Amino acid sequence: MRKLRFVIAAATIGLAAILLVPSVRRHHRQAVQRQWRAAAIEEANRLASDSGWMATRIAALNDRPGNDESSQDKWLSEHLVLMQNGEWIVCANKCSKEDWNFDDIFVGKASDGKWYYSTFHFCTGMVVLRMQGRPADLDAFKKQCFLREFSGDADSPLDRTWPLPGQR
Repeated sequence: MRKLRFVIAAATIGLAAILLVPSVRRHHRQAVQRQWRAAAIEEANRLASDSGWMATRIAALNDRPGNDESSQDKWLSEHLVLMQNGEWIVCANKCSKEDWNFDDIFVGKASDGKWYYSTFHFCTGMVVLRMQGRPADLDAFKKQCFLREFSGDADSPLDRTWPLPGQR
């Protein structure tokens, strides 16, 4: 009888652990993602508001050597995507391949003064965007990379923007 109680207690503890671990992991991931998003929003807001940084960054992009104006070196840097028509988005991107705590996430403040996010898979170093080429304008970029407008609040719920239902 004693052995049976021990087996039942061990099985109960094991089952509780199996059920609890995913919940704890999900909570941890959400906390890490929310913290990253808050820092990314703060940094993008700071950079987008700094006209000196913007002018310097755009000049640096334009001064980079490249075969032609469409060269990725002329329009993309770590925190800035410069469209063909001069519109821009100051952004941060995190790829799920970089850190298991993250789903793909992109947040940015654009030249239209609005905040955007996407769950599009830009990949590490935004290589997918580099392969797609320089967007003509902000509207093209929003469509191309499944951007949605949001409030710029780190606690805003951000629904998946990509892949669309049925694309998996």
